[in-house]
Amino acid sequence: MALSAIGACHMTAASLSLMTGVVQLIRPRGDLLHRRVGYFYFAAMAVNGVSALTIYKFSGAFNVFHALALYSLFNITMALRPMLARPRPYQWRSIHYQWAAWSYAGLCAAAATEFLLRVIGLSGWVSAALGTPPVILLGGLLIRRFAPPPRTPAAASTG
Repeated sequence: MALSAIGACHMTAASLSLMTGVVQLIRPRGDLLHRRVGYFYFAAMAVNGVSALTIYKFSGAFNVFHALALYSLFNITMALRPMLARPRPYQWRSIHYQWAAWSYAGLCAAAATEFLLRVIGLSGWVSAALGTPPVILLGGLLIRRFAPPPRTPAAASTG
């Protein structure tokens, strides 16, 4: 299946987002490499989301996948927001973690849907119905399991 230039851009950005997201999950957080990879993830996800908004081959019109692309762009913006705020908001680590982790869960759900569509050969709506819910459920469990502990007010005031 030949891809358009936009389709190739979308696939490349999504693939880079998947790879950098894994790096963010398995490495320690908070160091310079985490920040640099995080900015790269943000940029790749931005390209991924914007390119998704220009693809209409599936239905020929704005559809739920475009709405999810808009939500993804909102998600990564919200993940970055506490990192750029000065002073950082109370519980900024938890805020950043939740938005960034859900961004990656959504990306993985989209990847599962694409796999079922392009590799297995299911129709678009069937692949979305079968691919998205289990990935989001598993993502929710993992996000909850690995969430940073909430900071106490005393710890928050010291840094």
